[in-house]
Amino acid sequence: MGNMLGKIHWKGRNDARGIAFVMAGRMLSIGGISFWTIDFNETGAFADENPNPICANPTSSVELADHNVSVATPIGPSDISSHDAITADNDVARLWIKKALAKPFLYNDPYYPRPRPGEVLYEEFRKGYLAGAMEKTTNSLVHDKVLARAQLFLSVVESMQRDMDERNMVK
Repeated sequence: MGNMLGKIHWKGRNDARGIAFVMAGRMLSIGGISFWTIDFNETGAFADENPNPICANPTSSVELADHNVSVATPIGPSDISSHDAITADNDVARLWIKKALAKPFLYNDPYYPRPRPGEVLYEEFRKGYLAGAMEKTTNSLVHDKVLARAQLFLSVVESMQRDMDERNMVK
């Protein structure tokens, strides 16, 4: 799942909102198992090349005015890539990742392992996500950019999950 989600995000430029993963056996085949990703009807695309990107899915675009930031323009990955370094403390990148990718991930039916560092299933998901995002990325500049974005996504979902867990413990 992690590997495929990494590919969907960073190779397919898609937010993966509402997708489902299905494992199925092949009839008349010994040990034949297929892995399918389905339900792309809610997903939204994004593109690095667009100088003023607005994601195909309106819920994937980010209105900075809603977040007390001085600019009221939708942003996307091309805005992030214009920065020399994409780091976890880059507020614009974190905001875009949170709105466009992390929320669809966390609010999807619990098909994904919950992003809790240290849990075995999530750690395997995390490794797979990074591997999928980086697959066939040979250009070192692109490699560094994609790796930074993928790591930032994981950092954001882990932080959001931690916040949700803390709120649930308070109740």
